[in-house]
Amino acid sequence: MDGYNPLWLSDDLKDRVAMLTNISTPHQEFIDFLIQKLSPQEIIAFQASPEAQERTRILIERQSAGLLTQEEIAEIEQIRQFERLFALVKARALKALQQA
Repeated sequence: MDGYNPLWLSDDLKDRVAMLTNISTPHQEFIDFLIQKLSPQEIIAFQASPEAQERTRILIERQSAGLLTQEEIAEIEQIRQFERLFALVKARALKALQQA
């Protein structure tokens, strides 16, 4: 998986904590909801299934080769949106752990 490092698999979330000050209210409410329902440790430990990781890797390879279909373009964009949102969720969980 050369070069494959989705945000929700990142080991270093500390830099992302700073991003939390400028997110919209709906995003903030969703993040707060998740943090209230799951422990920070559960959130930080989350990883996509091996199947989902493999699908993402395949899409990235196909994108690099210029072979994505319109459906795959939409799929990879959804993955990117999820990665951005979940990076914020994990950063908030890390912040909660640091403040505890």
